[in-house]
Amino acid sequence: PLTPLSAPPPVYTTEPPQRGERRVTVKQAGALPIVMVAYKTPAAKSPDFYALDVLGTVLGEGRTSRLYQGLVDQELASAVEAGAPSLHDPFLFYITATGRPGVAADKLEAALLDEVERLKSAPITAAELARAQRQIEASFAYQTDSVTAQAREIGYWAMVDDWRYLTTYLDRIQALTPADIQSVAQKYFGADIRTVGHFLPTAGGGAPGGPPPQEAAARVERAPRGARPIPLPPPPKTPPVDRHITRFTLSNGVTVVVQENPASPTLALRASLPAGRILEPKDRAGLASLTAAMLTRGTDTRSPLEFAAALEDVGASLGASAEALTTMIAGRAESRDFERLMDLFADMLQRPAFPAAELARLKGEALAQLAQAKEDPDSAAERAFERAVYPAGHPLRPVTFEEAEQTISAITRDDLVAFYRQRYAPDHLIVVLAGDVRADRVREALRTRLGSWPANPQVPPLPTLDVPLPAAGERVVIGIPDKSQTTILWGHPGGLRRRDPDFYATQIMNLVLGGGGALNSRLGAVIRDELGLAYNVESFFDANVYPGPFEIALGTNPANTQRAIDAMIREVRRLRDNGITQRERDEAVAYLTGRFPLRLETNAGMADILWAMEFHQLGADYLDRYAEYYRAVTVAQANEAAKKHLHPDRATVVIAGTVADGR
Repeated sequence: PLTPLSAPPPVYTTEPPQRGERRVTVKQAGALPIVMVAYKTPAAKSPDFYALDVLGTVLGEGRTSRLYQGLVDQELASAVEAGAPSLHDPFLFYITATGRPGVAADKLEAALLDEVERLKSAPITAAELARAQRQIEASFAYQTDSVTAQAREIGYWAMVDDWRYLTTYLDRIQALTPADIQSVAQKYFGADIRTVGHFLPTAGGGAPGGPPPQEAAARVERAPRGARPIPLPPPPKTPPVDRHITRFTLSNGVTVVVQENPASPTLALRASLPAGRILEPKDRAGLASLTAAMLTRGTDTRSPLEFAAALEDVGASLGASAEALTTMIAGRAESRDFERLMDLFADMLQRPAFPAAELARLKGEALAQLAQAKEDPDSAAERAFERAVYPAGHPLRPVTFEEAEQTISAITRDDLVAFYRQRYAPDHLIVVLAGDVRADRVREALRTRLGSWPANPQVPPLPTLDVPLPAAGERVVIGIPDKSQTTILWGHPGGLRRRDPDFYATQIMNLVLGGGGALNSRLGAVIRDELGLAYNVESFFDANVYPGPFEIALGTNPANTQRAIDAMIREVRRLRDNGITQRERDEAVAYLTGRFPLRLETNAGMADILWAMEFHQLGADYLDRYAEYYRAVTVAQANEAAKKHLHPDRATVVIAGTVADGR
């Protein structure tokens, strides 16, 4: 039995009241100014915290929020957010705005504080309150749509205050009035109790100097592992579970998969079309992403704000983004708003308006993101790694940051319209819905809304692309000054497709190497635990319709860069030459088969899996055979996969961040 610990001593100190505004300015290498304003707030158990949750939603949640309309729509900011974390002790309400290129921090702060003062000077509207209440209600439903999520919420609130907080939370939110919200804003958003921070980007860093001291590395003590075998649970002998999954195809080619789940009052939508980045001309790089993002920025029947309000009024979401091969659409709503979600989904697919003013704003946001990415070691390393792995002329090879800025600036509305007409059609559209809705209702809703959408013979099938191994790797060093951590990416073309017979053996091998992250892998045990060179290290294969790269990613103190690379390569060679052990294979199988049911707990998780099953043609019995696929892998097969897919002598390494001597 576990012996209970004595309670910790009570905390009796209280932070004294703040008497006057405080300011801090940080000058450091970067691309865009950032302004953050923080106000002292009470603990989450305070009765005022319900109104603070509403204030965070009204200020910073979605396109209808005040900060978005006042700063982003006015082209002052590229991103905004607001809110206070729910904590046991008093903390802070944060309001943050990231500026557009050329916008001074002072101007950004003035616009931000104007919105705060508006909240204090007049009550929010009844429509704003109703929208915020529905958004919070929907968010509450999404956060508790699985047993695991419910346990997490109960445990968290038992720690913060009392788990029974959850039983009255929505009732307390619904009881609020505009006057209540204004009163709390006046109480906590005072000029004398705020702290204002400015991040001012500099061209070459705020202070000279090389890498930070070497003792900034991470090191933890790792408990010794015994030799006892890991007991694997026996395979279940129960018949396959009826998961209430229905698949059908509309007459115009739309493929639909529905999983009925009446246990949760929510819906998750996943959809895809073959309109990815691979299909855009190189002189219009960014076209697929801009086209996808514009789908929700106004249609022939709804203005951009009307489209956003139709979603945010009920706490729903719907958005599109372009990936390498496909444009993905993701959405969610409470099940009572199914018809509304279907209306908006069909509207964005068939009647996007591509308003010129919205495109100009979106291009500005994209250019701002590029400016930030150039100064971010992770983003810079990833782009350089992909340019090294994919040879010149390969459709998946990205352009440089500078080329991307030029191509995005050159894209016109006519380009978007032409790309849409050529690539968007029902022929290869996959639609997945998981949640509290009947399959026959989905069939009728989509038949009515999408059934007359004509097929488009111009839409090509997805290409099958090879990525050849280079004769030798290369070393790419990207100097980004004034960064405390250096990003390292190491790898090569992986030669693995999702439907290859050795996919499962390769996944087990990779999990042993670094696929489980720093806490349960060879790379983590050596680089993090033994040598203390990184907080996290992870390896993965991009196995899609095409064989993407094998990649290892880690962040380290710049002074430890070469030591971390050397240790990483040693571990890859050791695994390739000597293989994994039976114990490691068993642990990997236990992990992979044990976590899978947790991925199916939520409607979003189920929708993701069902979409992958359809897209990769994994078979209707994949969910039932998943564990069987992994249990069938032997140690010999995993070791054979290592020799086939790991090529340390032909790997490329990319180093991005603060570098002292180029090594």
